[in-house]
Amino acid sequence: MLKILRRLLNSHFMKSERGANAAEFAMVALPMTIMTLIILEAGSLMFVFNDMHNAAREATRRLAVDESVVIGGATLNCVGATQPTPVTAEYLACANLTGYTVNFQVDADITTGKPNGYSGGTASAVPYTTCDEVTVTVSTTMGSAALFNVFGILGTRPFAARSTMVTEYNTAIGASDPGSTCT
Repeated sequence: MLKILRRLLNSHFMKSERGANAAEFAMVALPMTIMTLIILEAGSLMFVFNDMHNAAREATRRLAVDESVVIGGATLNCVGATQPTPVTAEYLACANLTGYTVNFQVDADITTGKPNGYSGGTASAVPYTTCDEVTVTVSTTMGSAALFNVFGILGTRPFAARSTMVTEYNTAIGASDPGSTCT
């Protein structure tokens, strides 16, 4: 019995390395492919988030320094959005997100330093006082922003970028007030 076992271990079958490369490649290929797809997905989500943050920042900046830009009063879906008169911060954010098939929702609001006549909720064309903070939020779901979203893993998890700035225009005095300080 031991003699037969030795003969099997020393046989050509046990010494042959034919097919070893294919077997090793098969063991490594799937994990490497999965890792590559995960890296591509993460990079894609970071790219979309960067564009969302840039859109929110640009809309917030225009809302903070340009008195002709107002808050629209409702969350705006970017798909099919048309330019309103007067221009709203929500539309400005959507204008910076062209080229996507994702439906982004944009919301703008005054977060602190309530202006005269502010009654809660979202203000529209209400004069700001110095040091009001305006916020623009761009949001969607991770599943809709993803490249692959295999098996719906990312699903409906929220994916949002927010920007907040202090206004520079004071309608009470009718001009910019760069010397004012916010406390």
